[in-house]
Amino acid sequence: MKKILLLFCLFTSSLIAQELQSSLQSMNLIDRAQAITDVYASGLILDGELRTKFEKTVAQFLVKRRYIEESDYKRDKKIALLQSLSDEETQQMEALIGSDQIKAYKKIKVTVQPLFDRQMLKPAYLD
Repeated sequence: MKKILLLFCLFTSSLIAQELQSSLQSMNLIDRAQAITDVYASGLILDGELRTKFEKTVAQFLVKRRYIEESDYKRDKKIALLQSLSDEETQQMEALIGSDQIKAYKKIKVTVQPLFDRQMLKPAYLD
């Protein structure tokens, strides 16, 4: 029974990883995650395994962000969801890189990963 459960868990996690990779490739987010990580790496101490984990986290949040941006939610709902997602990403990054580097991360994030694009900021009456 334990072997079956273990195989099921391995199979499920493999499928999730494949799905994430497929989503990233179809949305061309792999290159974007790498480019974003490159910018952060110059301002933070990211090397080896930490850099890999950081890039994977960036990629996961890019997929979630793209889903929200392409959803049929109204602008106000999208803004709220993007803000919540950004906050969640910052919390995960703090757990990953530590409190020593989080201030630098937040400064870089404002320019590298702005919360909204220009289209999202247009007045609501233009929707």
